[in-house]
Amino acid sequence: MLESLARSGDYIHLESEDEYSAYFQHLNRVFAFLSAWYQKLVEGGNAEAKIVNGFLEKLLWTVRALRFKHLYSNEHQLALDLNDSGFPHWCGISELEADLALQSQRLERLPSKRIVQEMMLEKMLRKGQDPIEFLPQMAEIQFTDELDGSKLVFPFTPGNLVKVENGSEEKGIINCLFSWLCYDKFSNRPYIYVMAFDFCGTEEELQFDFEQGDFLPAIRRLGDRVVPLAVLATDIDETLPRIFPKILKRIGLGPIICPRFSVKDGHPELVDWLCQFGEPGDFALLLESGVIFSQGQFEESRGWFSSTKKVRQIFAISEDELTGESQASQTQRVVLLPHHVLQQISTLPEFAEKFGTYSKVTYNQQGGLYVV
Repeated sequence: MLESLARSGDYIHLESEDEYSAYFQHLNRVFAFLSAWYQKLVEGGNAEAKIVNGFLEKLLWTVRALRFKHLYSNEHQLALDLNDSGFPHWCGISELEADLALQSQRLERLPSKRIVQEMMLEKMLRKGQDPIEFLPQMAEIQFTDELDGSKLVFPFTPGNLVKVENGSEEKGIINCLFSWLCYDKFSNRPYIYVMAFDFCGTEEELQFDFEQGDFLPAIRRLGDRVVPLAVLATDIDETLPRIFPKILKRIGLGPIICPRFSVKDGHPELVDWLCQFGEPGDFALLLESGVIFSQGQFEESRGWFSSTKKVRQIFAISEDELTGESQASQTQRVVLLPHHVLQQISTLPEFAEKFGTYSKVTYNQQGGLYVV
């Protein structure tokens, strides 16, 4: 099976440390541009942008951690999905949970960073040699020492529960925001979810449900994969009796398209345009967001012989999305690409056919970002 995935580009190991080093630098550059774009939105007071930017910071820290773990390791090579993703394979992300669980045991068996640094300096200053043999150990120490569950991305990464100020004045209802990141095991891409919901109860009950109750386990179980938004919102509404989802948004990051780190079959047009009109290191990034919202609610009986009723939400689905993959109220697609490449391809019929409905965000080599 792995051979089949490798042939398709879904599970690839790079050939050398230099290739991995270039790949990690490439990911850092992608996230830097994406973070800069969302930072502009944050300056405008956009709550969603602040949430997304927080997860982007976690992704950057995760790339840093993966770099330390894999760059000099002879035993472990990070698998990448270079077909329709451009991100590390899900397996590499899932292993971070085990690494975090074993952190204290590893720190006990590893020498201190100071001791390894002194040995490296001794080899450089006294023997005039590069301390290459110490690099894997130093990288492992750095990786293990800096493991921080609050800064990393895992297959399921919860965000913060936020009470919305100036919310509903109706007695017994608390307006809330909750977010999480799902690193999908099928597409090998990160998806960020933002949910606005009403909670029926007191603040103490909300805090207990979040910290010790069913809330997080249910969201983890239902939201750790990518399903149609209508299905996910309905499942949350049905599973958690005190939670009434009002708005659920999903932002999918990727694929990242780059001639050096992409299988051409995934997005041949973009690969060709980047090769023909771009510069070394240029990339394109696709994003897709979908949102579903409640347009009302109704009372549903809990069973034939039960007198209790559950308030259920009526979710709005646009006619265009009824049979689509998102099943959302609204969807939006964005393509981030080099400004000089867009100038060359914007009038091409193939570009209009493929990306005519996308919003365009461009960047230049100096770090400038423009919404076209």
